[in-house]
Amino acid sequence: VVLLTGGPGFGKTELVRHWSASAEGRFTGGELYLDLAATRSSAAVSTAVGDALAEGLLGLGVAEASLPTTLAARASMFRTRTATAPVLVVLDDVGEAAHVRSLIPTAPGSMVVATCGRRLEELVGLDGADLHVVEPLDAGHALELLSALCPAQVAAADPADVRMLVDLCGGVPIALRVAAARLRTDRGLRLVDLVEQVRADLGALALGEDTSVTAVLTATYRVLPADAQRVYRIFGAAEGLELTGPAVAAALDVTPEAAGAVLSVLLATNLVEERPGHRYRWYALTARHAADQAAGDPDQGVEPALRRLVRSYLVGAMTADVTVMGDRLRYGRLDQWSGETRAGTVGADPAAQADAAEKADTAEKADTAEKADTAEKADTARSRALRWLAAERHNLRHTVHLAVRLDDDVSAWQLTEALAALYLNRRSPAELVQVCVTGIGAALRLGRGEVAARLRCLASRGYTDLGQLTEARTCVDAALAFADDGRYPRLLASVWEFRGRVAAAEGDLPGAVTEFRRSLAANEAIGEARGAAIARYFLGCALDTDRRPDEALEPHLDRAGHGIDE
Repeated sequence: VVLLTGGPGFGKTELVRHWSASAEGRFTGGELYLDLAATRSSAAVSTAVGDALAEGLLGLGVAEASLPTTLAARASMFRTRTATAPVLVVLDDVGEAAHVRSLIPTAPGSMVVATCGRRLEELVGLDGADLHVVEPLDAGHALELLSALCPAQVAAADPADVRMLVDLCGGVPIALRVAAARLRTDRGLRLVDLVEQVRADLGALALGEDTSVTAVLTATYRVLPADAQRVYRIFGAAEGLELTGPAVAAALDVTPEAAGAVLSVLLATNLVEERPGHRYRWYALTARHAADQAAGDPDQGVEPALRRLVRSYLVGAMTADVTVMGDRLRYGRLDQWSGETRAGTVGADPAAQADAAEKADTAEKADTAEKADTAEKADTARSRALRWLAAERHNLRHTVHLAVRLDDDVSAWQLTEALAALYLNRRSPAELVQVCVTGIGAALRLGRGEVAARLRCLASRGYTDLGQLTEARTCVDAALAFADDGRYPRLLASVWEFRGRVAAAEGDLPGAVTEFRRSLAANEAIGEARGAAIARYFLGCALDTDRRPDEALEPHLDRAGHGIDE
């Protein structure tokens, strides 16, 4: 018994037909092809199975007048009729494991191939069926199929437009077949025109009312349980977020167990593909269809769910930021969201963090062993926080943009600020720049110039790492223009440090030394020991690079090391 499963329109039936043609002559007892799409809609499974058995017996040569009237008698006759020679039974579009069990031939060498839109775990686990998941075609094979279906239209089109049409079809065979049919039958339709139509509306992949990609997807969507339909709409509107148990739990405001059950349904119906780390994402066409369903949300619950999702990721990222970076300059306040849920389990809640901070102060007076134990625990928490940030990197980046679309600029800039903990530790300069640009815009719309200046400094790090020094210089100059008015002394000290880094990258070592000295003086003036230690470190590095090692080591690098350790 082989079960072929896959998303709607993925080509399961066509694949079986292709394979069975190659198996001609192997099954001397006969080949049966039974379409269960009609019979399985019956309210009673037994009725559907009985109808399928009747059809199978007729296919094996039993006269209609000789068909038994009961399910048990039909099943017995089917076993007898398939006992002498290998039989192939193809069951298309089954809905239940019971649809398959009574139609398994008894002769050695027989085979059952069933197609189903769901993963029938019962058939696999209890009946030993081999499960094969049919995935969308990759880009190369999708192009091969499209070219085979409408060779003249593909040959006449710009290769870039052909690739775009392939991408828009998401590798789904039914979409490619409908696109090809439209190009063949509508003589006035150019491939580039079809690309624009499909880009604007998924409904363009249709041939009248009978064959429509949207209709195929809608049929699957409508049979989902209510909570799964809600997730379909919510994450369709989220545009790009991967689905995880904690994220679904936050969006629906349900328990992790309930969220896991919803994800199991989506996976079983092949609407999502599984990624490493218990993460899931929509297939390309499913994502577009889900977004369309969100636009017509019947219960108006999508936007509140998206706001819960944003807030959840914000609190998770801010908690991780505090755990990883400690007492750095930040304007977002975690205690502002102390009553909120979060998408991850990293770190502790604000109250627990305050308790941890008090214990850390007490540990300063403890003996060496206790200090080492505290440091080890802090390092473990930091590592765990970084792992969470790295695992959620894709979703966190998309959540920044989602917050902007929801006009939640407060969450957008605070999430941007928190993500520096990830990007500065895992060196992702391009993403750092992209996210900072979004966060800067959000801060400026709120009139938070100090936040924009801080994010411009962080963006300068990304630009510097990318070798885009003109852009880095523009960022730190704009930050200085705002901060150099005496209102934000800690911000100003930080700006001097970032300006020094840019100057060093530009090869202006005397300028870098000057900027780092300003940062050191500004930090010492306000009692920022950690900031002063960092400024000393970079000052010492600049002096050493400028071939002044004696001046760099004792007054700066040595003292910087002690300051950072403290």
